[in-house]
Amino acid sequence: MCSFANGSAEFAVKVFSLVATFLVARALTITAHEVSHFATARFLGWHDSSISLPFLSLGHPQTKVPGLNPARAQASIVRHAGWCFSLALALFVCTTCSSPTAFAATLTALDALSSDFFGAHPDGYATAAPSGSVFFCGNFGVLLLNGLKGAKVLELLRQMLRVTMVRGAQSAGLVTYKPRNGSSVGVRSRVVNGKRTDLSHLLLRKFKSALGGSAVNSTNTSPQLFQGHTRFATSSICNLSGCHPHQWTPPQRLMHWQWGKAEARYVGAVRNVEGYITHNGDLDFFSVNGSTLPLPQLQGMLSRVLGQPMPSDVDSVCIAGLLDLLRTKGLWGPSVRYAFVFSALKPSGVNKLAAELASLKKILDAVAQAFEEQWAQLLMSPPTDVESGEGPITDEASAVARLSSLMEKRMLELVVKRASLTPLVESLEALLPPVSNDRGVPEVAHRNLVVGAVQAFFHQDLLKAGFDLMKGSMGSFGLVLSHSLDADKEAVFAARGQTMSVAFYPSAGFVMFGSESAATKVGLGLSEEESAGSFRFDLDDVVGEVLLLRWGENEADVESRRLAASRGTSASGRDADTKLAEIFRYGQDSSFVLSGANFLENNWHHPLQSRKLQLAGNPLVDPLPEITVADPIGRDILELPDLLRAIKEDFADPSHESLNRITAWTFTNKLRQRLLKRQRGEADDSIDLLIIGCEVSLWVGEQFAADMRLVFPKLKILALSSNKLLGQLGQMMPIPQIGFQVNEATLNLTNTVVLGISHSGGTFGTLAGCNLLRSYTHSIFVVTSEWDTQVARAVRIEGEVGEGVELRSQFVFSTGCGVRTAEPCTITVAATHHLLTQLLMFVMGYLARFETKEKLGGSSYEMEEVQELELLNRALCGGLREIVGDGRTGTTPTSRALRQYGRRWAWHVLEAPISWIVSAIYILVTVMVTTPLVAIVEAAIGQPLPAFDDEAEAWLVTVKYIVNVADSVIYAFLPWWTTVAIRLVQQRPWLHRVAGRSILIGDVPWVAQSVEAFASKTFALAYSIATASVASANPNDHLVHRHTHRVVRGSLLVVGRPDGRLSSLTTAEAACCLSVRSAVHRAFCFPSERILRAELLIVLSIASVSPIALRPVVFAPCLQHSASCLLHPFCLSATSCSRKSLFMHFLTPCPRRH
Repeated sequence: MCSFANGSAEFAVKVFSLVATFLVARALTITAHEVSHFATARFLGWHDSSISLPFLSLGHPQTKVPGLNPARAQASIVRHAGWCFSLALALFVCTTCSSPTAFAATLTALDALSSDFFGAHPDGYATAAPSGSVFFCGNFGVLLLNGLKGAKVLELLRQMLRVTMVRGAQSAGLVTYKPRNGSSVGVRSRVVNGKRTDLSHLLLRKFKSALGGSAVNSTNTSPQLFQGHTRFATSSICNLSGCHPHQWTPPQRLMHWQWGKAEARYVGAVRNVEGYITHNGDLDFFSVNGSTLPLPQLQGMLSRVLGQPMPSDVDSVCIAGLLDLLRTKGLWGPSVRYAFVFSALKPSGVNKLAAELASLKKILDAVAQAFEEQWAQLLMSPPTDVESGEGPITDEASAVARLSSLMEKRMLELVVKRASLTPLVESLEALLPPVSNDRGVPEVAHRNLVVGAVQAFFHQDLLKAGFDLMKGSMGSFGLVLSHSLDADKEAVFAARGQTMSVAFYPSAGFVMFGSESAATKVGLGLSEEESAGSFRFDLDDVVGEVLLLRWGENEADVESRRLAASRGTSASGRDADTKLAEIFRYGQDSSFVLSGANFLENNWHHPLQSRKLQLAGNPLVDPLPEITVADPIGRDILELPDLLRAIKEDFADPSHESLNRITAWTFTNKLRQRLLKRQRGEADDSIDLLIIGCEVSLWVGEQFAADMRLVFPKLKILALSSNKLLGQLGQMMPIPQIGFQVNEATLNLTNTVVLGISHSGGTFGTLAGCNLLRSYTHSIFVVTSEWDTQVARAVRIEGEVGEGVELRSQFVFSTGCGVRTAEPCTITVAATHHLLTQLLMFVMGYLARFETKEKLGGSSYEMEEVQELELLNRALCGGLREIVGDGRTGTTPTSRALRQYGRRWAWHVLEAPISWIVSAIYILVTVMVTTPLVAIVEAAIGQPLPAFDDEAEAWLVTVKYIVNVADSVIYAFLPWWTTVAIRLVQQRPWLHRVAGRSILIGDVPWVAQSVEAFASKTFALAYSIATASVASANPNDHLVHRHTHRVVRGSLLVVGRPDGRLSSLTTAEAACCLSVRSAVHRAFCFPSERILRAELLIVLSIASVSPIALRPVVFAPCLQHSASCLLHPFCLSATSCSRKSLFMHFLTPCPRRH
């Protein structure tokens, strides 16, 4: 016994010594690692740096450097200093110290490599929160007019990309043009985002490398275009070939002819020819000579005509092919190809192109060579004035008029004679219309081929290509077109069914464009001097619009173009030069002019100057908030009380002009007119109030509809998904809506009051729905985040106010949130609900005060009840402050309690990775040294156990086998007993199932669904070992039926409990408690009181007793954000275990913000 005791004691001392040595060494090496970051940052001048070493908590050691931009080179130096030092320290320790110390140093070095080198850090100085995503793509880009400010371009592009990522963050690309050998050469970079990578970092790093380290040469002062795109794959998989910018034909060197001002004649040079497009939307069909080609046939036709295989199966790549086909000015080969397809080809031949004539490109190239030869001869022997019967060639316009007619004459004669073109023309006749050739007159098709090729050579430029593309296409387009031959002077933008905005910063020399209008406000973050005088144009995406921007010309060039166009002698042969208007001047002494011309489809006219929206200095245009914050969700939650107080004061304070109150007055009067008609029996079967939205916005709208119906029982209200609305009314063939009652036949929207809810202001379904409903009613209101959003523009009644757009509108409600990039909904949904609450009370108060003779809409409330609701509403912000607190750790009793529950819930999810780590350490120690059981047995018997091949006594062999079997059992159940041990240490129930965790949320529908979306999106990028499944249900409806059969030991519940102190809610509270107890008793085998104390949180709003049944309308945000404050620290702690900055990426793969 004495020997056994001594052996056990020695073993225990040995194990304790090893563990203690490892822990101390681990703490010291981690501290040294963070000190290296800290010292480097201090050395570089960042004296506000700080070190956090929370060894005893769930947090991570980290060094914070406030104000250090992750994109700066100094951030890379600070980051890489840590892993370099830790690696050097590990190499030194491994050669000089004991095994535990060496193991600790090695582990710290590996940790440093993963966090600092590979970027898997939790929430340190160099982290940033990516944007959310959405089910469509987005354009963005910058036109740099002053190359001396090129150092700012990459940072501007990074910020624009982050904002645009809310539309789609699966892949992205950028292209620019660099001068090389007298040509412009495209430099394109494309990346596919990983699940836990930052798309903006991936793309900008690759793009910068492709450019050789800088976006712009510091000695280059010429303008430069940067054209970018983010993509959310809808019709195809997400891969690199489907990533924009798209190009069909690879770069090629071709002879290009253009008018030389100095030479006063056409000059030719071999130049690089390539084009790029970025497109968000869908291309469905394209028409050629009256034949409508669906996408598969269009792909086949382009492959045959262009002589290049289809580079990708996405629809947008066909637009790149059409650009190659349509932009032909100055190129004989593409001009002949264009004339063959669009001028000479018979309709039946279009369909054959997809399957026949594999050698078509070779034939067309031979025809083009004949044109090239005749053109060269024409230029070498210019016509005399007598021969032409016209005056001398003095400018480009006269040259075009003279040379085009002579070139047509030469080629027609050549075709008639069938000299060298006989076999070539005969090869094309299978696809050309058959026309007799009596009396030697060229066939109509051949004449069309010649005339079409000559006209395309002189006139088919980038703008004309954009016109033809939009005219022949069916689909939706937010489009940017660029070409290497035009990269130094012009670009084309187009919009139809998709938004596109172009912002101008004259003082800085920047033009910013994008599908998200918010992205174009990045320039407002420049200095006050640089952003002064900035303004924006929003293209008309309802009618359809094409915008040409041209730069690089002086005032005299622009004026000469305008005069030539007014005389009808413009070289372009169109009215573009007539419409060209100066936008602003740039360059040294403002010697260059940026001009633009816009063209609306269907011959509509809407001048650019009347649509100028002032940006800088506009009180209704909010600058972008800081985008690169470590925890956007936490920031939104902390700002919630102040924002809701501001919304409340905006409605309540009569001393200032409130645009929201003006809109509420208009909304109320529109509803009042409907109610009066219904009161007089004059109403038809149309809907009085239609509320549309998507996801969270729709859920909040449904609650508002329920509240309005409770107040006005006779009001005909419908809350409908904007996607379902578009499916019924926005398609040529309505999409069958199976499973719900609303369809095209039941929707009567004549003069209906419409309320669209879209916090981002760019939700496609809601935006398109508002545009669609303008043909049914003029009473369309929207709730959005700020006055300057796309959906606000859709309902705003625009009129000319001098030379600009007035954002004030009596049809727009603004929550004042501004741009919020966090996908999990917190402040956005609360602000929307709170604003609708103010609107509800405004409607009730207005009608109660001014309609005293007769109650409208079947209402029965009194003015005193409205005043009592108002008193409760005033107390809301105080209740929210108590729930949210002022800091991340919680500064009020309620906020501290909620965060404590959140951390405790995190233990439930974290036990799996912690158990895995403990098991790995156990296996490592036992493999390298010995197992605890073997050590105990050897100490007990006083001798080592024999090996299997040793000759030993039988009883020792038996003991050896028993010990090995016992060790096998320990290894087999290693995850279970380590999990149990962790639970015992953390004082949690140890009989819970060892499996993935599930969270069940119980509350009224809009709260339950919103909290479920919040938690689900927060865990979107967590590793499967550290995540939880989320479900929701209504305790007063179907929670028991839908979920209690799936509840197991260890399930996590959060429930919104009605305030039973109100007599109107007593039965609702009883039903809620009954449902919860049913779930608890199914899940656990011991008293529910213990579970309620340890695992179940009943969220009860802080409110005074009130007899009004509508009180939950006012205080519902308390319920929703009690759950958010509970789940936020829970999710942060649960997901941070992997050393990956997961909580920064909660929003990336999720659908668009409400």
